[in-house]
Amino acid sequence: MKKLLAIMLCVVFVLSLAACGGSAGPASPASPGAPASPGAPAGDSDEVFTVTVQFSFPESNAGSTLEIFDKMTEESNGRLRFETYFSFSLYGPPDVVGALQDGNLDLAGFMTSEYPGLFPLNGLLLGLPFLGLPSNVAASDIYWELLKTNQALRQEITDAGIVYYTGWVIPPYNLHLINEGASIEPNFSGLTLMTENPYMQRFINQNGGAAMLSFPPDFFSNLNNGVAEGLVNHVNVMNAFGCIELIESSIFMGDGGIYFYPLGYAFSQQFWNSLPADLQALFLKYADDIAAGGLNYDLQLSQESYQKMVDNGATITHLNEAQIDRWREAFEPVRVEALAEIQAANPAAEEVYGLIQDMIRNYN
Repeated sequence: MKKLLAIMLCVVFVLSLAACGGSAGPASPASPGAPASPGAPAGDSDEVFTVTVQFSFPESNAGSTLEIFDKMTEESNGRLRFETYFSFSLYGPPDVVGALQDGNLDLAGFMTSEYPGLFPLNGLLLGLPFLGLPSNVAASDIYWELLKTNQALRQEITDAGIVYYTGWVIPPYNLHLINEGASIEPNFSGLTLMTENPYMQRFINQNGGAAMLSFPPDFFSNLNNGVAEGLVNHVNVMNAFGCIELIESSIFMGDGGIYFYPLGYAFSQQFWNSLPADLQALFLKYADDIAAGGLNYDLQLSQESYQKMVDNGATITHLNEAQIDRWREAFEPVRVEALAEIQAANPAAEEVYGLIQDMIRNYN
């Protein structure tokens, strides 16, 4: 019950972000905190809007959202149609926000962590390794409460010129290798490890390994061809992109893992503002269902993906609190550098970091 309540809280919190979509205007009365255009035209029963949507994951992971899109098409009497693409097949991770800003994508999933220049608070600070978040549920509660209440975090979304729609916090990242011998100590033993987190890259390089910037569409080929020996990511993405069969050993660092990232969905501002008011309202009607469906699916898939690793014979080690503390201590020099750099990019970093730590300490 607590998990279900937390999921619903996550949905409520994330919807509040949508009010920050640049000129998207005030909230709709039917969905407090959700985006709406004050000058949105009235509905035209003959005009059809084709929505170009890119998902960050394969079609097999998008079932609940595709079902909702079908409902929206039906309820709009065919005035909404969805042209869907999967696994970054139109635009790679570094290019999604630019495609939204330019109007080349209408709606897309993305992670702020992939755009450190645009989102130093949302993307870097909230994804800082060993932040101390106790679980996926706690990360959902804390992230979305912050985004609901903190102006500096919301302003980054506004300044990016996109309309935040909905989203959820994806499962925690851990360490996965294609060979045996994952160390319980913070020493990467000459391994080349894929990670997109800049501070995890620095940590790997400073502790005996070689960090490699890579994104999910390239994970399998890099592992299969020996370009990398492992990756820091969550089990769902390994399952989605076919990597689990290659993994022989993994280190899981408690329920909080190494770090979390929020997955968000955003509209192109020009597309959102072109929608008639009734179609905007239809999107808002289903925003919570998309978020809840995605988060529920991720929680379920995490269990299934973990079991798949077990069934494949991977050696899985769960670190205890004392062992996790040694990793946190080893990361401390990078944490100090990271906070200074994020502070330089956005002066609100110190305040937001303090809020995060307070919320972690007070989390029940």
